[in-house]
Amino acid sequence: DGSDITPRITSPDPFSEGGRGLLMVDALSRRWSWYRVKTGGKVVWAEIPGVMRAASQTTRATAPMPTRQPQIGPEPTAPVVYRTDPETLQRVADAIRALDPWHRPPTGRRSPESTARIA
Repeated sequence: DGSDITPRITSPDPFSEGGRGLLMVDALSRRWSWYRVKTGGKVVWAEIPGVMRAASQTTRATAPMPTRQPQIGPEPTAPVVYRTDPETLQRVADAIRALDPWHRPPTGRRSPESTARIA
C-alpha cells in the first residue's frame, strides 16, 4: 500500500465501494499488524488459521473438474531468455532485501503505534 495513513478498521456505508479490506482481514485472520517501509507506504500482514486434514478425511468430487482446451496464440517476436546463474539470482535477491528489512530478525522494540494500543 503506497499510502502513509495508519490502517484502521472502519464501518463502511452499505453502499460505499471501499473500506472493507481491513475489516475482512480482521474477520478472517488470527492476528494482523502492519509496518512502514523505507520506500514509502506500509505493509499489512495477517496470520490466517489453517488446518491440515488427513488424507482419509478428504472427499472426492463426484464429477471431474472441467478442463480448458489449449489455444494457439501468436508466435513470440523474440526468444525469451531466462538467466538462472547464481550471480544474477544473488544480485536480484540482494536488491529485493535492500527494499525492506523484512528478512532481518526483529529487534524486540515496539512501534509507537503498538504501545499506544496496549496502554
